Amino acid sequence: MPLSEEIPLRHLLKRQEMELLLQEFAALSPGKALALFEADGFPFTTVGEWKAPDLTDALPRLRQGKRIQRSNFVALPLLVKSNFLGALLAGPPVNQTVLRCLHNSLTLLLIQALETRDVARETLERYREINLLYTIGETIAASLDAQTVYHLVLEGAGHTIQCNVGGILLLSTKAGQTRLNVESCFGAPDCAAILRTIGEEILDKTCRAGRPIIAANLRMTSKLNTILCAPLKTQKKLLGMILLGRVSNETIFTAGDEKLLATLAGQAAIAVENAQLFADLKRQHNAITEMKRYMDNIFASIASGVITTDSKDAVVTLNRAAEKILQIQANETIGHPYAQALPGLGTKILPLIDTVKTQNTPLTGYELQISLPHKKLVSLRLHISPLKDKSKNASGVAIVLDDLTAQRQLERRVQQVQQTFERYVAPQVVHQLLSDPARVKLGGERHTVTILFADLRNFTAFSEQHEPEILLEILNRHLTLAVEAVLSEEGTLDKFLGDAALALFNVPLPQPDHVLRAVRAALNIQQAVAELHRRLPPEHRLGFGIGITSGPVIVGNVGSEAIHNYTAIGRSINMAHRIQSQAKAGQILLSNAAYQQVKNHIIARKLGLIHLKGHAEPDLIFEVLGKAT
Repeated sequence: MPLSEEIPLRHLLKRQEMELLLQEFAALSPGKALALFEADGFPFTTVGEWKAPDLTDALPRLRQGKRIQRSNFVALPLLVKSNFLGALLAGPPVNQTVLRCLHNSLTLLLIQALETRDVARETLERYREINLLYTIGETIAASLDAQTVYHLVLEGAGHTIQCNVGGILLLSTKAGQTRLNVESCFGAPDCAAILRTIGEEILDKTCRAGRPIIAANLRMTSKLNTILCAPLKTQKKLLGMILLGRVSNETIFTAGDEKLLATLAGQAAIAVENAQLFADLKRQHNAITEMKRYMDNIFASIASGVITTDSKDAVVTLNRAAEKILQIQANETIGHPYAQALPGLGTKILPLIDTVKTQNTPLTGYELQISLPHKKLVSLRLHISPLKDKSKNASGVAIVLDDLTAQRQLERRVQQVQQTFERYVAPQVVHQLLSDPARVKLGGERHTVTILFADLRNFTAFSEQHEPEILLEILNRHLTLAVEAVLSEEGTLDKFLGDAALALFNVPLPQPDHVLRAVRAALNIQQAVAELHRRLPPEHRLGFGIGITSGPVIVGNVGSEAIHNYTAIGRSINMAHRIQSQAKAGQILLSNAAYQQVKNHIIARKLGLIHLKGHAEPDLIFEVLGKAT
């Protein structure tokens, strides 16, 4: 972006988004008033109740990058690469940290906006240059007259490369002497003499280089600051050169200018060849034609739909993506008013296009839903920009539309999957797994886990005494407490077994304190059940017997390819179930392996050696009484 260019904030930032941003930062310091001002001192957007100050006297200092401190406001300049784009103002009281953070955020947003703008501008410029080169090539290919070629080449050079003087110089040999003749030129009245003098001085250098050269600080003339010279040559000989010059107050030529002029010089050299070389010119023209066709194919293959209209609101162009998105045919749409030709879309964008035309500013990122034929609902994002002719007069609009339907459907499906997953696994674990799915592999893996088995006591007798509706309600109220306690410790709910729940810790993600997490979850279950019982009649009160152990298991997907469950298999699972079977309502029993890992964090009572079903030797069991203080 040129140093002297001032771009209004309204062309870089969305006013509504900036209002929301200022409101969020203003909320960090209640009572604060914030405002964004354009580079000309007019307000862009404000938040809070205050009278916007007059920045007329402050603008010179702000343009120099200086901070302004007044009794009723503080102003910080918004500078990007020495370009003054506006100012951020804050009314008292001023929170310097909030203000600095907001200023940094705005600066980053402006940098991103300018980079996007520059990329778009350069892309458009390159495309225009290719089209211009194609047009020049077509004209040259249609003419075998050298003077016409010279005129066309100079005209094209003047359009694509900024210059004040230009000319075509050809070599001629008479009486054994070689000299340069200015065949065509433009610029100053004495441009022919100036260019001939310069050409004779740099002829040898041009011959040796065999490619375009740039020369500055010329001693042979004071009227030009820099010149760009490209040789006119064929494969066999040097025919002459193209010279372009800029006056003393202009910048020097660039490498991009060299490339453009080299292309023009190549076309011109072929054109002045005799009729026998005309086939070479045709091949180059075909190459340029192929390049244009390639570019056209690229634009036609863009995933975004592109539609253009003329000054009378008739559709002029419509690419294949737009045909597919809107389910229409270009040959049935082009030439018709867009309001009627674009089903479901034309009437909705009518006020948007009117706004773009009236304000002469583009509309970006506008999202809407439309109904297409066959009642299909489509989500679209629109970008609408005004089109202008060479005289800068409005000539229609360009509409770029992206089909967001699949993306929005995918987002809804992801949200549904996440919500479903969170019914079985703690939300924190869900977020970690979704951010790195590779951490969960298909198949089984050996892990050391802690197993918590919680079973409702006397539930069989309870079920025989109550109706199924009451039974299900009371069961779910108790199991809900167990689930919430397990998930609060980031445990994984393996399954429900009727009136029992099985939970795992240390999978699928590692938890260094997995045994302690299981114990805390068990204590929370018993505490939550006690609180629930205070609200239930005595006949509805049930209690959990809980068993906890820790040991190696195989964790993975069990079932078939069509239906499978994430679960654990191993002796430790059976061990937890058998320990649980020894627990009374309200009791939490630990295996010796689990107790040894948490004994410094809990209060426990040794129950001694207990014979568990399926074990030849008795097992040492502990009862958890509470957490250590």
